[in-house]
Amino acid sequence: MLGYNAEMSSLQRKEHHEKLKSKYNNKINAELEYAYGWMGNGNFLDALQNQAPNQIEYCKRSMEHPPLKLLEKMRQETTVQAITLTRKKCEADIMSKPSCYLCGKTLAESIVSITDFSLLKCNCGQQYAHISCADKHISNNSQCGICKKYIMLNHIRHSNLHKTLLRF
Repeated sequence: MLGYNAEMSSLQRKEHHEKLKSKYNNKINAELEYAYGWMGNGNFLDALQNQAPNQIEYCKRSMEHPPLKLLEKMRQETTVQAITLTRKKCEADIMSKPSCYLCGKTLAESIVSITDFSLLKCNCGQQYAHISCADKHISNNSQCGICKKYIMLNHIRHSNLHKTLLRF
């Protein structure tokens, strides 16, 4: 398209644009500005490179002044399958050993094992610690070092981290 290609760098596109303007003696400036704008659009460049039908359709709807004829021709001639996104399934890792936020030692055998622990909570979020570590920390620092709010301390007895995550 007017000598542009998707692999050009920004500097190359700018230099090519200046060459085209001087070549056509500023007679088709509006058309050249549109083409330069299209070639600076990341979605359009992606559509030129991968030619996926859904990417082409997205360009038709998202671009300010899309090259509709070019996009329609690309959509009709493409042999590429549409891009599909799959959601990765995340599962709780109940086999890993949670550690104390303050000392780094093992807090429990897993998040589902029954244990005694402390929940430290402030505006930054919540952290889990051994009861003794939390008591020592609170006696020295009653406020969070990051958000400067008071830390709320809860001692939780005979429970598991998994239930506490769901409850709080």
